[in-house]
Amino acid sequence: MSLELNGISVRYGAVAAVSEVGLTVGDGEVVALLGPSGCGKSTLLRAVAGLEVPSAGVVSWDGVDLAGTPVHRRGFGLVFQDGQLFPHRDVAGNVAFGLRMQRVEREARRKRVDELLELVGLGGYQRRKVTELSGGEQQRVALARALAPRPRLLLLDEPLSALDRALRESLAVDLARVLREAGATALVVTHDHDEAFTLADRVAVMSAGRIRQVGPPAQVWRSPVDVEVARFLGCGKVLGAEAAQRLVGVSARVGLRATALRVDPDGPLEAEVLERVHRRDHVRLLVRLLRSDAGSGGGAGVDAGGAGVGARGEASAGAASDAADSAGPVGGEVGAVADVGRGGAGSAGTKAGAGGRGGGAEAGAGAGAGAGAGAGGVASSGAGAGAGGVGAGEFEAVAPVAAPPGPGDRVRLAVDPDGVAVIG
Repeated sequence: MSLELNGISVRYGAVAAVSEVGLTVGDGEVVALLGPSGCGKSTLLRAVAGLEVPSAGVVSWDGVDLAGTPVHRRGFGLVFQDGQLFPHRDVAGNVAFGLRMQRVEREARRKRVDELLELVGLGGYQRRKVTELSGGEQQRVALARALAPRPRLLLLDEPLSALDRALRESLAVDLARVLREAGATALVVTHDHDEAFTLADRVAVMSAGRIRQVGPPAQVWRSPVDVEVARFLGCGKVLGAEAAQRLVGVSARVGLRATALRVDPDGPLEAEVLERVHRRDHVRLLVRLLRSDAGSGGGAGVDAGGAGVGARGEASAGAASDAADSAGPVGGEVGAVADVGRGGAGSAGTKAGAGGRGGGAEAGAGAGAGAGAGAGGVASSGAGAGAGGVGAGEFEAVAPVAAPPGPGDRVRLAVDPDGVAVIG
């Protein structure tokens, strides 16, 4: 049994919310639709459920077109981010609702409810009022209710997004276990890549109504298909092949996540700390590379920002991506995309121009003229390359929470391959 989407489009007047999407979900498989808010993933889920009528394309199950099948006859279970429980029913009454609609006899209903409450970690909660439960407990009830009628497909729309981060991470692990133990076939919508990679067998990354990449979580994480996907998956800096070879030893266009550079007293890179932000299990640094012991030679990369709006401003994800993809060779290689860490999901934070952190936004796609091609490094547009290797440029790095360096300190950095993604 499988779900197949073939050329699905959903339009609202002149606005295309979903454009020509093709996707399959196999029997017992969990697929995550991952993308920023507004990319069309929830609209696509609603089209699968029958809550939206596609403007074009076919939603089919086992080869049968579902266009004429109403929502309640598709055999799909739905879980929304707010649970949408019945406040006048207790926990058991909520979980048993679908079974009552199927006219399952009372004793079989009771056994199925008990089984599912044990599965979701709420054994003994049968007579509790749902209004007295925590947000996490309510979502567990909603999941049990959706699973009770044994749906052939489970549709989950941001099921954990209303919860705080710590609870969300804990429930993601539990939800993955429940889906696995139930043998559920599921399509999960989320904007959180940690959640998607925890739950899914395959991840489909969406942007602007289209699916940009589909694959196993590890493959998508390590090899994003293009700059926009890399940026959405946390790569705040993108380097051309020559710059990447000099900095991280990879002769390909790469995206660097914050974890690609880490503080290491024996590391080959030297940097000055510009900013420091504490996270739960590490310290995030913004650093300016000063020099490298990793070698020297030829061309310099440049940071190619998108449509910049000034220091600390934001550019649209599409504009930054277009700038990066259209940036011509500078110093023998395609330059890098500007930092994106300060923007929201799907947006690119622009860095300051001449020399790093002052007034205007960094040069865009064609502005390589002012870039210094120093002794073999990565130079910010408008700034000369530093001595002996990687030129002056701002990068993210991580440090241990214990005694982290502060702004103004000089540190040594090493490259962590796990933070490096090869693009394309």
